[in-house]
Amino acid sequence: MLYATEKFRKDNPKTYKAFIDGLNEAARLIAGNPEQAADIFIRTNNSKVDRNLILSIIKNPEVQFKLTPENTYGLAEFLHRVGAIKNKPASVKDYFFDDAHVATGS
Repeated sequence: MLYATEKFRKDNPKTYKAFIDGLNEAARLIAGNPEQAADIFIRTNNSKVDRNLILSIIKNPEVQFKLTPENTYGLAEFLHRVGAIKNKPASVKDYFFDDAHVATGS
């Protein structure tokens, strides 16, 4: 999960959009070509992690690379209950920007 402040998003709309577009492109690449994604990860991080391990993580059906938030509301409720956040959110839209990919988020 990544974050940005409302001020940054408002003051830098082109940068924010480019970042979201880049995340979408990366998610599509990972889903559509896990082998290439693993190779990119290894190359850009100079990783010594076994390629087969990286591929097994990428291809694991329990691991998803996407922008739509999923199953975050329970954590938000917990954080409110323990006092880590002051205001209890009414929905996922209270702590995610109102972007198209958030519309179906949870």
